[in-house]
Parts: sequence; C-alpha cells; structure tokens
Amino acid sequence: MGRRLLVGFGVVVALAAVGYASALALGARPIASLGTLIAETRPPIVVGLVHSQTGPLAISEKSLLDAEILALETINARGGVAGRLLKWEIADGRSDPAACASQTRRLIEEKNASVVFGGWTSECRKAMLAVVEEKGSLLIFPANFEGIERSSHIVYAGGSANQVALPAVRWCIDALKAKRFFAVGTEEILSRCVAEMAKDAVKASATEMVGESYLPMVGGDVEALVKAIQAAKPDVVLNMLVGDSNIPFYEAMRRAGLSADKLPVMAFNIAENELKQFPPADVTGHYAAWSYFQSIDRPESREFIRKFKERYRDETRVVSDPMVAAHNGVMIWAQAAHEAETGDPKVVLEHFDRQSLDAPEGVVTIDPESRIAWRPCFVGRIRADGQLDVVWSLAKPNHPETYVGTRSKAQWHALLDELKAKWGGRWSSSEPIHPNSTPPVR
Repeated sequence: MGRRLLVGFGVVVALAAVGYASALALGARPIASLGTLIAETRPPIVVGLVHSQTGPLAISEKSLLDAEILALETINARGGVAGRLLKWEIADGRSDPAACASQTRRLIEEKNASVVFGGWTSECRKAMLAVVEEKGSLLIFPANFEGIERSSHIVYAGGSANQVALPAVRWCIDALKAKRFFAVGTEEILSRCVAEMAKDAVKASATEMVGESYLPMVGGDVEALVKAIQAAKPDVVLNMLVGDSNIPFYEAMRRAGLSADKLPVMAFNIAENELKQFPPADVTGHYAAWSYFQSIDRPESREFIRKFKERYRDETRVVSDPMVAAHNGVMIWAQAAHEAETGDPKVVLEHFDRQSLDAPEGVVTIDPESRIAWRPCFVGRIRADGQLDVVWSLAKPNHPETYVGTRSKAQWHALLDELKAKWGGRWSSSEPIHPNSTPPVR
C-alpha cells in the first residue's frame, strides 16, 4: 500500500511537471509555479487570522486582513512553505479582547492553526498571547505596542513605542519649537504608556506636559476633552486615541477653531487607511508619525502598492504602516518556517532571530533579544487627499526597546500593575463590546 501511494504521488508530480513544461513551451503564463502544483498534493499548513471586522476597531483592522491575505497568496504562488501550501482561517475579534482570545483558542484547537496573525489593541494582544503561551503556539502582532512585555511566543512586527513616538516628540520640540504639550488618548495601556514615555521625554527636554485626558474605548465626551485642551493652551497635542473616536475628536477640534496652523496635532494611531474616512478639513495640516507612509518613494513600496491595488481591483485603495507591518509579519514568518522546514511553532521560533526583509519601508530585521522588528521613523504632514508628505525621517531603522531607559524595568511594571488595578483587572477602562453574545465565526 505504501508503495502504491508513493507511485501515485510520483505520477501526480510527473503530470504536474509535464503540464508546467507544456505551458512554458506554448508561451503561456502558468497560473501556478511547479512548486505550487507539487505543494497542492501535500496537506496544507493552517494559519489563523484574527482581526476585528466589527466594532470600533474595525476602522483600523479590516485592511490588515487584506494585507495578510495578499502575503499568503503571494507565498502560495511561490510554492508555499517547505513544500506545503498555506490555508488560512479567518475570525472576527469583534473589538473585544475576550472574543480575540476565544477565537485564537478555537483556531488553534479546532483548526490546528500553526500560527495566529492578528490583534490591534494591547488589551486584545495580551488576551491572545495568554492563549498562545498556554497552547505552545505563536502570535505575530502587526501593530505598534508599548513594550513592557516579553514572551517567547510572540513576534512584534509593528515595532515598539520608542521607535516612533519618542523621535516624533523630539521633532515637535526641534522643528515646531513646542514647549507645552497636551496628551490625549484612550483609556488603555498603549495610550497610557506612550503618554508616560512622552512625559519623560518632555521633562528631559526642559519642556512641559500641561495636561492629559483620556476617553473610554467606546463613547466619551470629546467636547469636554477639547475644552480642556483650550484651557491648557498647549503648543502641540500628542494624540494616542485608538479606533473611531478619532473622527469626533478632530471634528470637535475644528469646530473649536483649533486648526492645524493654530494648534498642530501629532497622531500615533491614524494612518492613510483611517484618513480616508475623515472630512479633509478636519485633519489637513496636522501630523502623524509612523514607520511607513504610502508616499515613501522606494521600489519596494511602489511594488507593494501596485500588487495591493491589483489584487483588490480598486485603484482608490490606500496602504498604511499597519498594513505593511501585517504583510511583513506574514512574509517574515514564512521565511522562518521555510528555513525550519515545518510550520511547528516551537521549531519556527528558533529561526526568527536571524530574519530580515527588504520591505516597503526599508530593511526590517527581527531583534534577536526582544523579537521586535527594527523599523524606521517618519513624520508626515497630512494632505487634503489623505496622503502624507514626509517632513522628517531617521536615517536608519531605530532600535526597539522593551523597556524605555527613562525608568527601570520594575517601575514600568509597577505602572502596568497600577493601571490594571485601576481598571478592575482589565487592560482598559471599557467594558466588552458584546459581553453576552457569542462571537461570529467566518
């Protein structure tokens, strides 16, 4: 029986090779490579994609799913990973950490996912990470994160707060001559921790943080927030708001007469994809800081944009830093898995430490100690068309820091403990979006 199976497999491979050669001889462009045709005869490697397609985080996460699928299709067209095609299972995280965790567990236990790509907020990431640590699996997180966390079961493809937020604060001081800052954010750990890092940077520069205000993940009084900003009279607002609360915030700023020329806002969580959903008058002239902008003129960036628009047949689609980071995460994982010759997360993790990728933003390297991506920093000024003109950038990728050196490791963990206690054991002040319903399965 074993011999029959082996002979049968050989026939399939031979037929695939003949078909491939015939297509080339006729001058046709084959739909799939020979490696892909052979890989189709083997069981696929299953990967999970967990992103919020509903709720307030969908404004940011839906596009990450598209970027990851593009990467997975590209890998399959090249023959897959270690001679096996990739199959992806999609789940809706519903902007709810509990749903992100339960869907991660389902994909690992029921679908045999070797790796999970996804998450957006730090609260969702921590919920998912607890599951992959328990199951001995792997999470590739595509968004920026605050640091103060290290695990052998996660790779941070989006980078850490020190790589973008701190250089952007320094730029505001140097280029905008800002002396007074006001921090706004969401009541969750990314906003709170980045604000504390910004406070340290402002203090070290002999400038001043004149106020801070935070909104819950859902709802919140943006009018009161803007009045607090007006009363404090800052030179620059540092915006760490997460999700669709950014839309009413910028609208309230404009209605209050706080245009970009009077009070510039430096944002860390809105990019081109979100900007398409803003009225241009609300955001034009303000600033954002990321590791990638669509306007960056690199061959790798132009090719990524072309492939993305071609895949989704929409010339109006834009790409953004989180989308590029999500795409990078899949491609780098595939490199590591191909070297490991398996999708087994325990083995793949051993190969992550030496992975680099010539990505749209530049060469991205996974730091062997922290498993955070080395990425560059760009500051952009928002245009009326939703694109950003680069006004400043670092000359090379910035070293990621798990613990920013302005405080000790113990002090940073004490801050997390204090915030978690304040929020009743959660990583944000918000209640789950749908606490009594079962997350839909896609």
